[in-house]
Amino acid sequence: MRNVLVSTLVFLLLPLMATALSPEDTAAWKSDLGILRATYAEQERSFTPETRAAFVERIDELERALPTLNHYEAVNAVLAAVALSDNGHCMVMLPRSDKGYWRLPVGLWWFADGLFVTRTKPEHKELLGKRVTAIGGVAPEELLSRLGALVPGTAEWKRYHSQRLMITPGILHGLGLSASPESATITCDGNGTPVSAEITAQPAPGLLEGQEFWWTLSPVAECADGPWLYAFDRKKSKVPLYLAQPNLAFTWEFLKKDRALYVQYNRSIPQRGLWPVKTIDALVKDIEKQKIERLIVDLRMNNGGNYYKMRGGFDDLLAVEAFKKPGSVYVLTGNGTFSAAIFHTAQFKLAGATLVGEPIGDRLDFWAEGDMVALPGSGLEIVANKGFHSYSRTPHPEHAEHLHTDLDVESLDPDIPASMSFAQYLAGEDPLLDAALAAKP
Repeated sequence: MRNVLVSTLVFLLLPLMATALSPEDTAAWKSDLGILRATYAEQERSFTPETRAAFVERIDELERALPTLNHYEAVNAVLAAVALSDNGHCMVMLPRSDKGYWRLPVGLWWFADGLFVTRTKPEHKELLGKRVTAIGGVAPEELLSRLGALVPGTAEWKRYHSQRLMITPGILHGLGLSASPESATITCDGNGTPVSAEITAQPAPGLLEGQEFWWTLSPVAECADGPWLYAFDRKKSKVPLYLAQPNLAFTWEFLKKDRALYVQYNRSIPQRGLWPVKTIDALVKDIEKQKIERLIVDLRMNNGGNYYKMRGGFDDLLAVEAFKKPGSVYVLTGNGTFSAAIFHTAQFKLAGATLVGEPIGDRLDFWAEGDMVALPGSGLEIVANKGFHSYSRTPHPEHAEHLHTDLDVESLDPDIPASMSFAQYLAGEDPLLDAALAAKP
């Protein structure tokens, strides 16, 4: 085991490209590592006895290596140690005051046919709409593999989360892929000719400012850090429903021609200070008037939040007589469907819904409901999870004491697989919605 851990640590840290930690910084880091051993390792319940022991050993390895590391390499080593949990909710919050953890002012998104630049600031418009061929000299697929070692959870969640990490230069610097922790080089295919740009990071608003990462796709998103240029051209294509109102957590549209109600739930949080339960009450009253026969709930971009508030509202929606019929309810899912959104996916599935899209971002059984563990020396904060969510049919009596939610679904894999190409995105198409509308009851 020890040799494997050493080899993994060396892989994550080479080549070394920056000044090693000072004695003062090393002492601060050692204090943080002590917290990881004594507090985090004990509080994080997703660890098995084996992975907890491996985590502690990895932290010991890191402490011995500290004199040879820079700050960003040490952070990456902590990420890799936490990833041993294999639990997607084991999130490490990077210090946003550190310019290394600002973001490059470009938007990247994985489509069915590769990684593409969906938006840029005006100074980097030469990259807009192009397929990414390298970041820091490494192909996107190889970089996804390297970043996967830093992200706990499923392959789907690693892929989704990689879109953030790929534009975080401190992470790339810690992997030896950028000379500076504040900038990185992105290379794209310019119709057979490589187009490269050295890009410097800028502050990026996050969830605290109400901004979602997936807004990188929407040309109508009201972003605090604009102006942005988008590959999606509103003069050529109509903005599809899934991108039309990104600033709203909950929205809906009656598709009268298809006799369908499209409901988009982007985040399991209050909207303008209120939960949209009353909105659902009004919808229920309108459904019969509109002669609606099909319900389509879009959870593909919902990373979670609190499922309690909308559980009853969605049950009320499912109680509508038209939606009790087989083949009348569809749920759109993607790699970003996570946490509370998985609960709602299971809620609809248990009511007979058909799932359309890509696999969700986690397993059916996972740990969540965490508390923050602060590491003052490095500025990191790590979520230690204490509540067990069991949505599968596999019994887990060993976790009964910590059981938070218990459902019983066989699978949440898509019944109708559907994904989006970059050309479809540019054309304003929505293969997931189209598949749900075309499905035969």
